[in-house]
Amino acid sequence: MRNDSEQRVSRRLRALGRTLAIIALLSLSAGFSIGCERGSVTVPGDNQNQPDTEVPDEDPDTGDPISEDDEKMMDDDAELIETGILSGSWRVAMAEDDAPVAYFDIFHDQGATEAQGTYWMMDGLSEMLDGLTGDLNSVELQGDDLTITFNPTTDLDELYTLELSRDNDDLFTGAMTAVNNPNEYEITFGRRIFEDDADAQ
Repeated sequence: MRNDSEQRVSRRLRALGRTLAIIALLSLSAGFSIGCERGSVTVPGDNQNQPDTEVPDEDPDTGDPISEDDEKMMDDDAELIETGILSGSWRVAMAEDDAPVAYFDIFHDQGATEAQGTYWMMDGLSEMLDGLTGDLNSVELQGDDLTITFNPTTDLDELYTLELSRDNDDLFTGAMTAVNNPNEYEITFGRRIFEDDADAQ
């Protein structure tokens, strides 16, 4: 009798344990689904039929939205800087045989006496320099006189100098010297003319 009674109690306890476990799982499941709804996870494609809305930019000082009139005034106040005569791509060549020495790309503001640029060496001066690239050290325009310095070598003490005079807006002529080279080379410095945005003269 005692064994039967103990077995019934044991069965009831196991059944009660299973019931409590099921209730606990259901509670966790319900809590998870509520959390997902509050998190409002957006799935791509859910909002395809909703109209696009654009949040206006805000004034960083006041936090108020910027009106179209304010945007127009900001555009009107923007200062446009015209490009200077040196802006563009230029070809350095030996005056004697027109062998290309280098190509320069220069960025120059109108009226400025200084500019910036880059070089791309060719083999007109030396095959050892062919293909080397870098930044120009200085570009200075004083009236019709143009001076450009750069160093296409690995020697930190070397410096190439172009001293040029303007013939017209597209051509300067003059000489090129180098610190470690006693020779002086007569050169032309001409604006590159592109045909169909592909071929350069």
